[in-house]
Amino acid sequence: AQGLSSLLVQQPASLLMIDEFGKMLGGMLTQNSAPHLAALAGDFLKLYSASNRTWTGRAYADVTRTPVIPSPSLTIMGSSTATTVWSNVSSAEIDDGLLGRVHLYSQDDYVPLATQSQDVRRTPLPQGLIDNIQFWVNEEPESIDMLTGSPVPNLLTHTDEAWKRQMRHQDAITVKRVGEDPLRAAVWS
Repeated sequence: AQGLSSLLVQQPASLLMIDEFGKMLGGMLTQNSAPHLAALAGDFLKLYSASNRTWTGRAYADVTRTPVIPSPSLTIMGSSTATTVWSNVSSAEIDDGLLGRVHLYSQDDYVPLATQSQDVRRTPLPQGLIDNIQFWVNEEPESIDMLTGSPVPNLLTHTDEAWKRQMRHQDAITVKRVGEDPLRAAVWS
């Protein structure tokens, strides 16, 4: 956890690529977790909600060394086998919100490798996609809030139709949550 804080002090927007992430979850979430790993789960929860404000890391005995990071942005790309992930996750991680902050993608079946001998269709990326990616690579916040040091983000506009669809979706989920047990309601959240 202290290493994570140190990283974010130096690089507030960070991408961590972690292989065997299921084993890391096991190290973080079991009852006998090492303290430095157990602290990560709490930090991940807090960091997720701190991207538009200042995050204060774990306090040191010397409080002048306690990390204070404006607008941290931590993304973790973890890879693992599904069995290892699911054997280390329980309903507690759904209930406390940790799993709600994770995007899981599963590949259930093995598929043959596409090789040069197979008919593989290669097409260039559409120029519109390249332009959109380049826009975000070059994008800078419009300004910095001088009181907090946090960037003031650009807000993307949307159509009325998209807004109505979002509201219908949120309403449907809200109705669905009301009738579910607390664990399922947390998943819908």
